[in-house]
Amino acid sequence: MIKKKVLKYISIVIVVLLFLFAFLFIKQKNEIDHLQFTAVDMTQIADGTYCGEEQTTLVKAAVTVTVKDHQIQNITLIEHDNGLGQKAEKIVKTMIKNNTYDVDAVSSATISSQVIKRAVNDALDRRQLVKE
Repeated sequence: MIKKKVLKYISIVIVVLLFLFAFLFIKQKNEIDHLQFTAVDMTQIADGTYCGEEQTTLVKAAVTVTVKDHQIQNITLIEHDNGLGQKAEKIVKTMIKNNTYDVDAVSSATISSQVIKRAVNDALDRRQLVKE
């Protein structure tokens, strides 16, 4: 009798957790699908170091982007709360090499890649200089 009650409660907890994970997954996917990127003309970006950020339910990124002679010289990840998306951090090398945030996502780290790209886009779009 007690075993049946315990099994019933464990089953309820498992079902609730599954619904919670499904809800979080759907919410995160919806947020990623609705990220808005703005076109950035690098010829219009003055020399300086700019800060940007992006946050979704499960992933957050904050960056500084250093520009010199209209070229991205460096991207520093100040913060990257990523769950399992740490692999996405190598995307900054590709963005520097291609001089744009608009690069392919890192395979198996798509969500974190998109959030990092959006944070870089935010820095270049807002052009909020970092005070040195």
